[in-house]
Amino acid sequence: MFELLNETLFEKHMAEYLAGSKMYNQRTPKDFNIQKLVDSDMLLQFLREQPIWQKLINQGFADEQDALNIVIETINTKINRGESLLSLLKNGFMLQGRRIRLAAFKPEMTLDDDADHLYQKNIFSVVRQMKYSTLGFDKENELDLCILLNGLPIITLELKNEATGQTVVNAMHQYQTNRHPQNRMLRTCLVHFAMDNNRVMMTTQLAGDNTRFLPFNKETVNPQVEGDYPTCYMWKEVLQADSLLNLIQHFIKRITPKKGEPFYIFPRYHQLRCVRNIISDVREKGVGQTYLVQHSAGSGKTKSMSWLAFQLANLQNVDNTPVFDSVIMITDRIVLDRNIADEIKGMEEVAGTVKDIRKGSRNLAKALAEGGHRIIISTEQKFSFALPKLKEAAGSHFAVIIDEAHTAFGKQASHNVRQVLTDKNELRETVEEFGIESREAENNMQDQMLAELQAARSINSGHISYFAFTATPKSQTFALYGRNGKAFDTYSMKQAIEEGFILDVLKNYTTFQTMFELVSKVDLPEDTPEYEKQNALRLMMQYVNQHPYVINYKANMMVDYFMQHSAQKMKGQAKAIVVTSSRANAILFHQAITRRLKEKYNGEIKALVAFSGEVEINGNKYTEEKINGFGIKDNGIAVEFKQ
Repeated sequence: MFELLNETLFEKHMAEYLAGSKMYNQRTPKDFNIQKLVDSDMLLQFLREQPIWQKLINQGFADEQDALNIVIETINTKINRGESLLSLLKNGFMLQGRRIRLAAFKPEMTLDDDADHLYQKNIFSVVRQMKYSTLGFDKENELDLCILLNGLPIITLELKNEATGQTVVNAMHQYQTNRHPQNRMLRTCLVHFAMDNNRVMMTTQLAGDNTRFLPFNKETVNPQVEGDYPTCYMWKEVLQADSLLNLIQHFIKRITPKKGEPFYIFPRYHQLRCVRNIISDVREKGVGQTYLVQHSAGSGKTKSMSWLAFQLANLQNVDNTPVFDSVIMITDRIVLDRNIADEIKGMEEVAGTVKDIRKGSRNLAKALAEGGHRIIISTEQKFSFALPKLKEAAGSHFAVIIDEAHTAFGKQASHNVRQVLTDKNELRETVEEFGIESREAENNMQDQMLAELQAARSINSGHISYFAFTATPKSQTFALYGRNGKAFDTYSMKQAIEEGFILDVLKNYTTFQTMFELVSKVDLPEDTPEYEKQNALRLMMQYVNQHPYVINYKANMMVDYFMQHSAQKMKGQAKAIVVTSSRANAILFHQAITRRLKEKYNGEIKALVAFSGEVEINGNKYTEEKINGFGIKDNGIAVEFKQ
């Protein structure tokens, strides 16, 4: 595309494509009133499509212009008082007892013809060289592109072209240094894109030099596209009208933190792709499928699961009944990661949609039995305790979202989950039909667990869909949830490292070889049974790794290295995490680390331990609170760790 390697032509190419798209037109900067934040002609055109508009005019206004002026004034008053444009677009507002809509979204129910008509009447406008300020140092500045929805500004874009010597980095710098972060229009918009012909970055909150941009790319290096720019997915896909309305309705959220100003969250490209593709597949194939999402650390997996949960909960069949009776979010941890629960609750817009089950298996049984809670957050272990009270829920349609799927559903509790959500007779008949041996006759519990789930998935009722998220799937994970041994969606560790969300730990990774000798002085009888080599080696390594000498040696090495090389980093706030192979090992390592800190470093710093439930070692019973101190358990550990 040599003829298009010019910034102005790049802008023109993008604007003209959008202007010719469904629900789009092209407007000029003169059509937009900066002080009133509106292209009044486009807003009026959308208002006229609403049946209540003429009734409102007749109710108490001199004429249509008078009514329009009051609508525009009301919008600006609400924005000045702190109400977000997102809220106004999604909910509209009441004026003289009638609800004014500023945008219309695709109806979930297929019978709502009026809503579908208004949806088709949304007007998107693309504006080139948009002036956005009448005050301050950016008074005469222009934005390369701005997108309006029914006359209201929602997106800005700064464009660069590598052929002219400028890249997305220059576009980001322009937002950081040449766009006043307190500008009213910029603060009102939902997202800002910095892009060139090869890369896209985005931000929802301008903060001068502290503005944080996130990548919005298909891959670290966007693939070449014959006859167009590598970033053409932006105007051909993301910025299309249906896509933007879906984003506003289901993805963009406004977060109000305990400290600081409210801000929007906007999905990264892989999050948007993943959730949309899953929803599309469920619409096409219905209930009963499995989905494996392999998203690396740094992918924003928690937000992806949250967006997915709400959209699954709102899915409707053609007869306008819910596709799923309940969406159940499961983690394999007794103490549910508070980050997940808080993320889900933070996105809740209708009170009662989310039921957070943190304590008490009876509460879980009650939540499923009473209905009304479209999303239930729980832990794998609670299903085993709630089993007797959950049988009546069998046969309903469930969406099960599994966090950390490489470890979840790998224990006895996973067997109970499948029993709860599947009719027992159907499961038994299918197991027998496929010739699956009983658990007692099965040496490998993981193979039996795999066989059981495969059997459950074979049942014709197809009443459970599994959505498994993990960064590190095992072979069993692919077998359980994959399709033809592959993940449904992938955001690789390579991409996460290259985009700067996680560090490449292998760059600073040191391995230690373990040498040992096991000696037996006992004369064994000739009929002593021999064991399979792999299992025998595993048991021997387990014995070695749990030996007090080995644990003390490793603990001393880790503590000494941390205290001598890492403790003073990050302005003295550096921390270290030790991951062990079991809960018992976590306790033993904590004891050894604490002992070393006291003996050599006078208890200068403290070690915490986190594990689920109660653990018994040599006749002594341990809990998090018993070891860490009163009140330091569950989420209290995370709070204490941040100190």
